[in-house]
Amino acid sequence: KLVRNCRMNDSTDNVVWKAYLEQNELGHDIIIILPGREKKRIFALGSILAAKAPALIALMNTEVSPKEIDLTSSDLLSSSIKAVLDFVHGAHDTDPPRVALMQDYSALCSTLHAADYCGAQGCKSWVENVIIKEHVSILEPNELRRLTEDARARHADRLYEAAGEELAKRAPVDVLAKTDSQVLAEIVDRHVEKRQRRIQELAVVT
Repeated sequence: KLVRNCRMNDSTDNVVWKAYLEQNELGHDIIIILPGREKKRIFALGSILAAKAPALIALMNTEVSPKEIDLTSSDLLSSSIKAVLDFVHGAHDTDPPRVALMQDYSALCSTLHAADYCGAQGCKSWVENVIIKEHVSILEPNELRRLTEDARARHADRLYEAAGEELAKRAPVDVLAKTDSQVLAEIVDRHVEKRQRRIQELAVVT
């Protein structure tokens, strides 16, 4: 029964992805107008957005048919919104992924912004993982500072902690001096807590 359900889910996922990829209107009840001069329109499935990018649903104009989400006034990149929509419609749900995984740091940061804007927690978590794994350890200190501050602003908690740890280890004093005061205070607090826990652990051992 479990195997049969998995196959049914796979089949449904494939149908959703194919319709989205080919921009087949069947079942796609929302038009999203992307940022940019071209005002490119793409179809999306309302039930998918409600489940995986609910902040977009709050922006929906229900007084037109089909319903629309107009993102033309957003300062986000059209490509970043498209990356989030690809993700929530199943671009990365197969092995190998239906769409190549992005690795470019700038594109990842833009997609993090878009995912946060859309309320797409799954996409945001995926982007966090890639940045932590592929980029945090090699960023130059000022870039690392900006990433730490941005991760806090986007409520990307795991990325914030990982970037903050790396910043504390590698950043020179002049870079730390430019760091947002709240971020710096939280980094210091975390290190004090870790040091205290380590002292307590050593005390128990001895």
